[in-house]
Amino acid sequence: MIHFPTLDLMTTWAVEIDYLRESQMLRNWSVWACPEWTPLWVSAQNDHDAIVKLFVESSKVDADIKDGRGRTLLSWMAHKGDENIMKLLLNSGRADANTKDPWKRTPLLWAARNGHEAAAKLLVNSGAVDVNSRDIWGRTPLSWASKMGHEAIVRLLLNCDNVDANNNDRYGGTPLSGAAENDYLAIVELLLGSDKVDADLKASMALLSFPPGKNHEAIAQLFHKASFGYPLLPDGCGENFKMR
Repeated sequence: MIHFPTLDLMTTWAVEIDYLRESQMLRNWSVWACPEWTPLWVSAQNDHDAIVKLFVESSKVDADIKDGRGRTLLSWMAHKGDENIMKLLLNSGRADANTKDPWKRTPLLWAARNGHEAAAKLLVNSGAVDVNSRDIWGRTPLSWASKMGHEAIVRLLLNCDNVDANNNDRYGGTPLSGAAENDYLAIVELLLGSDKVDADLKASMALLSFPPGKNHEAIAQLFHKASFGYPLLPDGCGENFKMR
């Protein structure tokens, strides 16, 4: 948590004397060399939900202003999983739920990548997000959730009617291959069991090789069964596989 005592004090003071409603200066007032640190941002960073609510409800405050990294407050709150501030921003109707940073990452993508299930669910349930938005690497929220091992978010996204479960990123990776490469057995099972994952893609996975991991053999079994209808059987050593 980042704390700015002076800014925090001035934000509280501004609200207490109703400065927000009276002064034209406070619209997007900033200090020092940090143009992104408006009173709204300071309040959010210090978890002052009641003050954030006052700011986002004011027509004098731009709730969608971007910081020096090209990211909005909603983007950062999704990044850290701050559900309460996100809810205030989304309910205000003044924050773009599909805003993109310079890497073309949306709030949903950040929430999915970092494993913030409640934040991801809030964005999905808002009905205002593009669940298939791609970043500069061509990865979607489902791609990242699968690659990073966030099973609950993978399940959440697979339940979205229009989700693309077969997205190819710029390196040819898919959500299924991302889960397999990183040894996430439960997510591989989840994706293989989904009718949203193309049958040909499922079948082709048995022809690929992946880095060894503790679930390597189990994943190989799943892919072989998806491709040929039956699992591999271990040989006498139990270290390699042979077809039945």
